[in-house]
Order: sequence, then structure tokens, then C-alpha cells
Amino acid sequence: MTRKIFLEIKIGNIDQHENASARYQSAKAWVNQWWSTYGFTSNDLDQFGPEDRETAKDILSNDPKAINEKWLVDPPEPLKGGIIEIELFEKDCPKTCENFVSLCKGGKIGKSSKKPLHYENTKMFRLVPGFVVQGGDVTREKV
Repeated sequence: MTRKIFLEIKIGNIDQHENASARYQSAKAWVNQWWSTYGFTSNDLDQFGPEDRETAKDILSNDPKAINEKWLVDPPEPLKGGIIEIELFEKDCPKTCENFVSLCKGGKIGKSSKKPLHYENTKMFRLVPGFVVQGGDVTREKV
């Protein structure tokens, strides 16, 4: 019997991307509030054409809060990555498969480390398609 597990992989600087996304969301909230005042064609920054986007940049370049918080009018590039599908052969190695599924789902605590045992936010440093994915120690601090 086989079982499939799916892992979502993000490639890039996650903290930097989250920071940029938050700065973009601030600009989106501003547009949602002020769109009609400034004559934008939409209250959704994602729907802006080049002209509205340029106008928003000009206006926000004089806004102290937008300058201080470094708001972004252009959305950040999405992180690369995707979904990795892993096929487990439970008949051949049931305990290994059970442990791997636990690391994917989370919910267990290490006996000696007393830390959650899961792959969430664990850095993976090697991927060989059809062979192996290698990552860091799930009990160490997430860096």
C-alpha cells in the first residue's frame, strides 16, 4: 500500500517577502480608503493600470507614514517553489512512514528537546528529483 504526502516548498527569503507583502498591504488599505478622493479607477490596488499605479506612487512619495513605513505600490514578486509530492511505501517500512507523516503534520513534541517536531519553517538545502530532499534539524531554532 502506498500513501502520498504533499509538502509546500517556498524558495527565497520568507521574512523579507512577508515584510514586503505587509508594506504592499498598507498601500492597498490606503487605496481602498482614498481611491475616490484621488480619482482612481478602482479601490483595489491589484486592479490598477500603469497610470493609476504611477499616480499612487507620486501621492505616496509625499506621505510621511508611507515614506517612513516604505509602502510598496507594486506587489512583491511571489516566492518560487511549489508542491512536492512524496510517495510513501507503508507496507515496506510502516514505522518510518508513520514518523515522516508526523513530521509533515506536526503535533508531536521531542522527548529530549521538548520542542515541536514538524517540518514547518524548516530549511531544506538539497533536493534531488526522484531521490531525496534533505533539510535541517527540526528541533533547532528556526533561523
